[in-house]
Parts: sequence; structure tokens; C-alpha cells
Amino acid sequence: MQSETKIDVETKPATDVKSTPENKKYNKPSGVWTYLGRPLSRFGAMIATVALSVGAVIPLAIKASANLLNAVFTANAGSAKELVKNIGSIVAIPLGGIISMFSIPVGGNLVKLIVLPAGIHFNRYIKVPANKRSFKDEVGPQKTNPEINSVFINENKSITEIALPILRVYPVIKTHNNKFVDAATVMREQKGGIPDTTPKHRLLFNANGHFYQLGFLSIEQDTQEMKCHTHTFNYPTVTKPGNFSSIYDLVYYGILQVYYLAEVNKWSDQELEEYLYLNGHSLGGAIALQVAAYFKKHHGINFIVFVDRSFSSLSLTFAAHIHDYTGLPLWYAKLLSATMLFAGGELDLDSIAATKILDPKKIIFINIGHIKPLPKPENTFQKVKKYFGIGEPEPNADPFVPDIATYAYGVRSAKINCGASTCDIMGALSSHPNLVYSHTKPELAHSKSIRDLYVDSDQPRQKRTVFEFHQRAVLKDETPTHERKLSAASETSIQCWF
Repeated sequence: MQSETKIDVETKPATDVKSTPENKKYNKPSGVWTYLGRPLSRFGAMIATVALSVGAVIPLAIKASANLLNAVFTANAGSAKELVKNIGSIVAIPLGGIISMFSIPVGGNLVKLIVLPAGIHFNRYIKVPANKRSFKDEVGPQKTNPEINSVFINENKSITEIALPILRVYPVIKTHNNKFVDAATVMREQKGGIPDTTPKHRLLFNANGHFYQLGFLSIEQDTQEMKCHTHTFNYPTVTKPGNFSSIYDLVYYGILQVYYLAEVNKWSDQELEEYLYLNGHSLGGAIALQVAAYFKKHHGINFIVFVDRSFSSLSLTFAAHIHDYTGLPLWYAKLLSATMLFAGGELDLDSIAATKILDPKKIIFINIGHIKPLPKPENTFQKVKKYFGIGEPEPNADPFVPDIATYAYGVRSAKINCGASTCDIMGALSSHPNLVYSHTKPELAHSKSIRDLYVDSDQPRQKRTVFEFHQRAVLKDETPTHERKLSAASETSIQCWF
């Protein structure tokens, strides 16, 4: 690694926020909990999951009967489809529970793979010919040669070359038990490949099926246009062998990145809050909120957090999917989801609880919205059928995060008011504050990069580059004149909630 690629800024005396043994004990459980409490509680949760799976026959049978009556007497095609779904689920859900009963560890590991499948994706992408460099050669920590700026990936058995950022650094970051964290810093360039002197950094949190090596191209583009450096990392087990005991291991990895950046840049608490902001997509948004809440509680630091297409809680997201795909009543699906995630490794994340700790004016968020508003039930009978889920369910705007589980829905339900800057930035980007959507291939709107999501829209107001808004609202750069006019119009005409 060449000396000019170091990310240290002018040396200043270190202050409160730095990596210490005490800080690194975050969520390090005691021996009693590790070897006795955790196994017993997870065993109990798995037994509860099995019981709920078998007991699901009763509410599903009631639901199937209601859909049968509705299909017969009203000739409702949606109810007929739901009837078939209910009958299939009566067989599938109890069968899955009974199988899990015979192999609790296997059931728990399957849940982990659903929550974090990125490791499987990584192993598939790195299978390239032996004479070509792959992503496995770009896993930190290491010294990198800036002259080697491309690797090959195996995408659907097609070997493709992709570009790498020239100014990339793989730092040495260790956990409390001396495991290396796979992390990287992509530095903003000036002319001639010289690192930009800006102290501002974006800490990027990946979605559940993603790893930073796959996003190098967009990370580099975003870094240049957002006028800040980007630091990112992979969650445990994604690119390095190992295991994670609970979802808080992922949060812990995020906390380590903040301590590292504070230490290597010699930032004071005030500088850390000013120079660093957190940016998370999907699962990454939820983890970013947990990390921000930790630093608010332990250090009084209020980070700006950009929550991109995320959920209010992981358990509600799973419950909504179970409800949509099986017809199981939502209240029952919530119980099943909660026990299943705990048995798999305490895998739930509550973004709304974290948000209540933070300053909501510093949280900028978006979720995918419907292209057209969904029609509301016209009479009492329709409202009753909708409440009990009789008939075909309404489509979700985002196939990965159901409407009821979105972060936008969660903060509205909790009556958490967003700040003026939040309304302003999202109102300027979309016809509905905090909601954006793609008119072309909306089923891909969740997994697309933020850049592609905005470019895809045919709304002139959404065509304005997202980076200008990041520079103004997040990075606090000078606002162009035409954006100030747009800002004023947004604040007077757009309400906080959709």
C-alpha cells in the first residue's frame, strides 16, 4: 500500500471516542449466559416454534373455510386463490415444524442463512479461472497495489471483469477475540489519483445478501459525487470463515468501524459527529440505527443516519411474509416469527426502539411506495374482510419489505415526527415524502442501487440527482440556488407523512 493512500488527517490529541478494552466488550455475554442461558432459551424458543407451527392448522383451517364461503357465494377469484394457499400451508407449516423438532441446530442455521445469505453469494461469485483475480483477492486486511484495479466475477456462470477503486485501503480491525474484520475504505480522489483532503466519511452498511466487494463500482462513483470518503465492511461469516452467535455480532462489527475511524483520524467526539454519517440499505439500515443508538447512549453522539429501504423490525418483516405467502393471520405469524428468529440466534432487530433513542431530525429515510394509491374499502363488509384477510391480499410496493413492515410505516405508527430536513429532502425527490418508487421493473426496486432507483423514475422531480441532496442535507455542503428554491417549495406544500 503506497504511503499517499493513508487516510490519516492532521494529527490531533486523541479524546474520548477510541477503541478501548471496555468498549470492545459490547454485547460480550457472560459465561453463564453463553453456555447455559442462551442454549436453554433458544431450545425453549425452538420448541415454541414447533408448537406454533403445528397449532397453525387451526387458524389456517378457519381462514380456508372463510375463503371457501366467500369464493362460493361471491364468486371471488381472489378468495379461490387464497383457499389453495391456505390448504397448502395447512400441510407445509406443521410439516416444517415437525422436521425442525428432530434437528434444532439445523433449523437454527437455516434461519441464519435466510437472514444473512451473503456468504453463499460470495462463494459463487469468486469461482473464476485460476489465472484471473477474483473477489477473494480483495478481502481485507491487506496491503493493496493500486495499479491492479480490476477483478473477475462469476455471475450466472458468466465471467465478467469489473473495475476496482484505485484508492482503496484494507485496514487492520480486530474484534475482542482477535478476529479480523473484513473492511475497506474507498477514498475520494483529486486529479492525478491523489486522495482528497476532506475529513468527511460515509460509513456504509450492507444489505443482507450483499458484500462490499460486489458494490465497488457504485461505491467509487458515490464517493466521488458525494464528496466524502466511504468506509464499509462485511458482516461476520460473509467473506471469512466463522460463525456469529446472534444478530448483535453484526451490530458489534459496525460499532468497531466507528471506533476505528475515530482512532485512526484522531477525531474528538464533536469532530466524529460532524465528519461521519451512517448509511444503511435494508438490513444495513436497521444495523446502522442500532450502531447510532449505541453511540448516543454511551457517548452522547448524534449521528446522521440515512435509512435506505429498510424495515421497522425484522420479526415483523418475517411475519408479514408468512402472512402473505401462507394466509396465516398476522397476529399468529408475529408469534411464529418472533420465536423462530430467537431460536435462530436472537436475530430480531427493532429499528423503532433504536429510533426512539436518537434525534429523529437526524434520520433521513426512504421506502418504496406504490405507483398509485391503493383503493380503500368502501363499506363495512369489505373492511371486515380486509381485517380478517379474506380474499386476495393487497400487493406490496416492495417485494422484500411488505408495506406494514416498512420503516416509514413504523415511525408513523409510533408517532415519531421527522425533522424539517427529512421532509424537505424526500419531498423534493418524490411525490410522497419518504417514499420513492421505480416505474420500470418495480420488483427490482428494493435491490437496485440508490442511483439506479432515482434515474429509473419518469418523474422530473425525482430525476434530480440524489447526490446534490446528500451534499446539502447530509454532508452540509453549499446549496445551489435552484435547490434552495425547490427546498422552499417543498417545505410549504408537502406534509411529513404520506
